[in-house]
Amino acid sequence: MKRLASTPEFRPVSPLKKEAAGAKQAATPPSENRRDSQRNRVLLGGLIITRNGTQSWDCNVRDLSETGAKIRIAPGQVIPEHCYFIQLKDGIAYEANVQWLHVPEVGLKFLNSHQLRDSSDPKYEHLRQLWMSRRMRTG
Repeated sequence: MKRLASTPEFRPVSPLKKEAAGAKQAATPPSENRRDSQRNRVLLGGLIITRNGTQSWDCNVRDLSETGAKIRIAPGQVIPEHCYFIQLKDGIAYEANVQWLHVPEVGLKFLNSHQLRDSSDPKYEHLRQLWMSRRMRTG
């Protein structure tokens, strides 16, 4: 996949940029439990979507809590710092920020959530459509 230039809607989090910042990575290892809620080990499918809805990427969910998730992305994948994350099994969309990055794993912090299953909110319709189409493909 082609790497994109930074725009107001898409500010990619580059593995090289994060590694160059080193201090933040060293100070916030993903294995240290600083969560307000219990982390549950899972193996689920997910989607990362730009806030403007123009691009999406598959990911695997490794850990999930009420306040965030540890996801696994494809090596070399660049994702936006601010994004939507859809947990495919339950159809929940989260507005999220990248908290940490240790490729291929990424820590997301959830800002808020929205149930897509019975949604009628036009703000989330593009996310609902993505979730429904993906759900139909995976059964």
